[in-house]
Amino acid sequence: MHRILFAAVILSTSSAAWGQRQPTSCSMGAQMCKESISAARDSTRVKTNPAGCEAAAAECMKTGVFVGPGSGIRWPVAKK
Repeated sequence: MHRILFAAVILSTSSAAWGQRQPTSCSMGAQMCKESISAARDSTRVKTNPAGCEAAAAECMKTGVFVGPGSGIRWPVAKK
């Protein structure tokens, strides 16, 4: 339970860091998400799962909005 909560905190704080760059497509959102997870993992040595990025990209393909996993920040994208 603590591991999941800690991973959610890492994802939400790392999502804020890439929030300054807005994805313009679902695939760009997934890539930026994976990069932020990788950076958080490197700095904290926490094993996080980028599957949330893939799930967010899949949902983005349906809705046209990329929602950052863990943070809930929503970015409308120009290209699905």
